[in-house]
Amino acid sequence: MTKLSLPLLSLAAFSFASPPERTLLNDCQREAGCSFNAPKDAGNKHVRIVVDGSISGVTVLLNNEPVGENHSGITPLEFDLTPALKAGAVNTVAVRLDKPGRLRSIYLLTTGRVYPVKQTVAASPQRVGVSVMVRNTLDNTSGVQASFEVSIAGKTVGVASTNGAVPPNLTQPLEAIITLRPEDVKLWDPDHPNLYRLRTVITKNAEAVEGSYETELESSFGIRTVEFRDARFLLNGEPLRLGGAHIVGEPGEDGLRSMKEAGMVFQMVDHPVSTDFVEWADRNGMLLIEREEMRARDGNHPSVIAWTGEAVADFAIATPATLDSRSDRPVFLDAIPGPDGLSELLNKHPAVFGAAAGNTQDPKWAGTFRGPVIQNIFQRSGNTFVEIHNRSPFPSQILRGYEARVGHQVLKLPTLRPGETVTLEFEHVNPYKVEVSQPTGFVVDSR
Repeated sequence: MTKLSLPLLSLAAFSFASPPERTLLNDCQREAGCSFNAPKDAGNKHVRIVVDGSISGVTVLLNNEPVGENHSGITPLEFDLTPALKAGAVNTVAVRLDKPGRLRSIYLLTTGRVYPVKQTVAASPQRVGVSVMVRNTLDNTSGVQASFEVSIAGKTVGVASTNGAVPPNLTQPLEAIITLRPEDVKLWDPDHPNLYRLRTVITKNAEAVEGSYETELESSFGIRTVEFRDARFLLNGEPLRLGGAHIVGEPGEDGLRSMKEAGMVFQMVDHPVSTDFVEWADRNGMLLIEREEMRARDGNHPSVIAWTGEAVADFAIATPATLDSRSDRPVFLDAIPGPDGLSELLNKHPAVFGAAAGNTQDPKWAGTFRGPVIQNIFQRSGNTFVEIHNRSPFPSQILRGYEARVGHQVLKLPTLRPGETVTLEFEHVNPYKVEVSQPTGFVVDSR
């Protein structure tokens, strides 16, 4: 039995600095390593290598000399190459794993000697708290300005700036509050994965020892609230009960789309996955439960709603005895071997907010977790009528912004609460194909 912990309310995707130079070095895992040309002015810059997660510990060598190691793996690792770098010459870097496996992306970052490390957002409707960690690698205190810009769909909706003095060889946060207008607040949820962009620019003035420059950092975030209360899971104040899958390996985009269209929205991820995977979940509206070790990297992704850690809900294998003993706590059922008898079990235990299939390739799962379903299609007076039902009690969610298509005609569904049904009338069209799709475009049922 493992317990789940709740992340902060909504927040930004973890990211390293976006420097003037970013060089991919994905072949550095070879025994001989890989080579790159260091700039002539490398002594006035900060050069580091980033390993975007692995399944084991890592040791990094520069010109055959060790520059750092980390034996935890999983989350991104960063190693400073500056002290041992040969400026204006060819350098060789090698990345060695503690045990066989594969690495995520490896890249070289080159910035000024004072640079942003990462940024985070603590967002609630209308109030966005922004913070950037600034690292000073100089031997003197450095005065910098941090300028923050929040945008959505290319439109700037809030700005702020702050000044700070960062002591030598230390990292210090610079923080600000941005207030959004009510009309600029777009909540994030699986059907409406609204994402904001936070752009932070760190500026050094012309009198700085190493000269003036700007370096920036960008990441995305969502505004949403997560609660586990009264044996229920609430997203943006509304209870959700959804199906999902226990992720094995790392599905490609086609696999993720198939799961999304099958109603498998809640994913249990108990192994390291790439940032690409989590960002896909952010953009397309999946809900992830990750291992506690992933919190440092993924703590601000809106798609990640909990970690296997502190007690806000229970993570359990689906057995009636387990559920009977935990009726007062929210429960997520993981790695369910098959759907036989599952509906009865879930109907009996409303505290189950999520249920994950153990094998997504099993055809028996088809349709088990779909919320909106086409119940009936009939014709009358030359028109086609389509009955669409929003299932309850599992899965259970309010449907907003869904559409139905017959031929070239598209009609919007009204807001449907769990258990409600709507009948749509399509004029002068034959029902050779009927589709129901989410606001994000995923087709969730068809006939």
